[in-house]
Amino acid sequence: MFQKINNIIIFIDKNKKKIIKLVVSLVVLSLLLFSDYGLIKRAELVLQRRNLEKDVRNDLKSRDSLYKRIECLYKDTIEIERIAREYYGLIKPSEKVLIILNDTKNEVKK
Repeated sequence: MFQKINNIIIFIDKNKKKIIKLVVSLVVLSLLLFSDYGLIKRAELVLQRRNLEKDVRNDLKSRDSLYKRIECLYKDTIEIERIAREYYGLIKPSEKVLIILNDTKNEVKK
């Protein structure tokens, strides 16, 4: 047991510079990878930025289509009439409304 400890101490004495370089290198490498400014955090931020840019592009497309729809509603009287009839049940003065009731009964067969 003491021989092993003695061998380790001798190894450390002979290779102090190498061990110090190794420890410093490990500390620097861990800081480069895992700190708030490290490579892993940077990769996460790049991915997040790409996703946000994609969302912005989708929102811009949606906004443009909504602007086109608004413009269409301001100018196109046929579209305005269609919406008034479909959603609000409006009719022209000379028109009559027919309500068709479906009178079929669905009976369960035994």
